[in-house]
Amino acid sequence: VIILIICTFLAYVFSLIILSIYNPAFIKSLNIDFSPIFELEEYILLQVFSILIFFIFGNPILQIVDKISVVDLFRNSSTNPIIYYSQKMLVKIFFLVCIFLGIFCYLNVKPIETFFFFIFFILIGFFFYFLSKIQIRIIKRILNIKDILIKVSLKNMQTFGNLNSIVTVTMGIGVTLLLFIGSLSHNINTELNNTLKTNAPDYFFVGIQENELYKFSKIIESIDKNSIQRTVPMISARIELINNNEIDKLVAKNNNSYWFVNGERRISWSKKIPFNNTITEGFWWKEIPSSDLLLSIDQKVGKDLGLKIGDKITLNIYGKNIEGTIMNFRKVNYKDLNINFAILINPEYGSKLPHEFLSSVKFKNKEEVNFVRLFDNLPNITYIDLTEFVDKSQTFLRKLFLAGVSISSLIVFIGLLVISSAINVVGKLKIYQNLVFKILGLNKTKIFLVIIFESVVIFIPIVIFSLFFSAILSYLFAKYLFGINWYFSLLTFLTISSLFFIALLFTFIFSNNKYLKINTYAFIRND
Repeated sequence: VIILIICTFLAYVFSLIILSIYNPAFIKSLNIDFSPIFELEEYILLQVFSILIFFIFGNPILQIVDKISVVDLFRNSSTNPIIYYSQKMLVKIFFLVCIFLGIFCYLNVKPIETFFFFIFFILIGFFFYFLSKIQIRIIKRILNIKDILIKVSLKNMQTFGNLNSIVTVTMGIGVTLLLFIGSLSHNINTELNNTLKTNAPDYFFVGIQENELYKFSKIIESIDKNSIQRTVPMISARIELINNNEIDKLVAKNNNSYWFVNGERRISWSKKIPFNNTITEGFWWKEIPSSDLLLSIDQKVGKDLGLKIGDKITLNIYGKNIEGTIMNFRKVNYKDLNINFAILINPEYGSKLPHEFLSSVKFKNKEEVNFVRLFDNLPNITYIDLTEFVDKSQTFLRKLFLAGVSISSLIVFIGLLVISSAINVVGKLKIYQNLVFKILGLNKTKIFLVIIFESVVIFIPIVIFSLFFSAILSYLFAKYLFGINWYFSLLTFLTISSLFFIALLFTFIFSNNKYLKINTYAFIRND
């Protein structure tokens, strides 16, 4: 444990040094202000995690050490240790895993999502472990194998079953993570390219006065007669009370819709339901005309705040508190970046208030647009370039994807090192196995073909099930976390799968190559 604490401390210090060196090259390219500093709380948390992981994975080994007899030590004899998981040990490991997950998820920004993400990958790990135990039996039952090389390969995989399990579980989790990140990145980029750039407006124009509205519309038409304009009235308001209760007593700061009650909100009104909104509960005010203040609220906000039809919300409009009644909830499509409001009020009431206008414009050919005449005539109008925002978001997400792939690739690389080390552990058995191969007449080329076949047998089920699991996970993230459409990318799948197969094959070849150079006759003579 003392060595572990020292190693964790050194690892933490070296990570800060590496990040300080790496910062100008990568972190700054993400436009993130990142200054790594030593934080005692962060370091203590890291030590707690490292000790928990040590005891989770070290318990079986410690039990083996306890069971080694003193007589065996004095005899200087070698014994094959057997890992046995007793009921008491399984309970202890389960308890430590629960503590680890509990702390990690509690400290995360999205604790529930993080918890299910962990559980998902733990279940995947168990699945790949059981897959490694049954795949050889399945192949033998399905195929009528007569080729000597294939028989030798399958026998080899059975002999080194534990090594096969290590490869399948490690690579299965690593490739699933890589495919998940690749698929999710592809979906986000596709959504930005297809949906946003097709449906989203090019510009927002803010601060248009009522007497400037006609002139503004005509100038936009003169710039591009095929442009699409959408103009809505707008005022500012602040939520003061909900059902005559103060906001602080009803809404916690960690509520997903705290933004709705925190600060001023822009609100609007409309006679018709906005084209990208749908009523989920209640009635539109066209059916209930009234001069009193009526409210239409975003459905998600209403759910987060526990609001119901008929609840009262007090708005501060131009310094005057006005109580309104919730008449309906709307499902609002924010992802297309068109004009949307979390609060809409009835036009009978809103039209009496002093207001300005907000306009969105989409041009047929944005590159030819020139706003010189517009700002000469209407200098008080402000515009927001939405295309620039989309492009910057896309660039940032690409870099974020690169960071995610780099981390996932590092996990796969560590997994390959683990595989190489595992092959070294069984190195003596590999030497004798290759000796048997040579006695049977298999030359170096045929032994390499055996290794290639083993790689293919391991690779195919890993890739198939990794694709299946990553597709499910990326679909859930895209659909329910990001609220975007899900698309399958064949190119992403083929690229990651090909690179994984090449890396796995070369790891097997290089790790086994040194055991093929042993002199056969020297082993026969037991030199």
